[in-house]
Amino acid sequence: MFVWKSIKSLFKSIDRWGLYLLAGWLIFNWAPVAWKNFRMESQSVSAQKNGLESFSMRPLVLVFWATWCTPCSVELRRIQRLIDSGSLSKGSVLAITQESDHQKVNREAKERGYSFKILFDSDGTLHERFKVESTPTLVVLGESNEILWLTSGLSPTLEIRLKHFLDRQE
Repeated sequence: MFVWKSIKSLFKSIDRWGLYLLAGWLIFNWAPVAWKNFRMESQSVSAQKNGLESFSMRPLVLVFWATWCTPCSVELRRIQRLIDSGSLSKGSVLAITQESDHQKVNREAKERGYSFKILFDSDGTLHERFKVESTPTLVVLGESNEILWLTSGLSPTLEIRLKHFLDRQE
């Protein structure tokens, strides 16, 4: 009986430790690959080449969005609240869309109360440069146009991240 209990407890601890070891192995082996594929901090953006030269404020928050995208309107509302509260300057936000109906986009922006600039990327140059595959995609550019942060979809840490990058730049 004692031997059976010992063997049973040994297997339980092996199962638990096996799970820890598997998780450690996955993190150790896959994290560098994921980091390499998604790390963009070292990349710089040529502002003139991409039409961002007139937006000298840094950090610059680029939001790739569409009027039909519900998560986009959620993220843009959150950004607008930061602007309204004074935590973020409206000059440091640039909403970029590929939509061709400029009147519709401007009407939607006005109805939603957006005070930040909207840039039309009709040829997709900026979308291609930042490898935007979905909306919303947010990119934060630093002082020397380095990408400080890039995320797609709803970001639960949006406000915290933006405040962090704003504090770093001051």
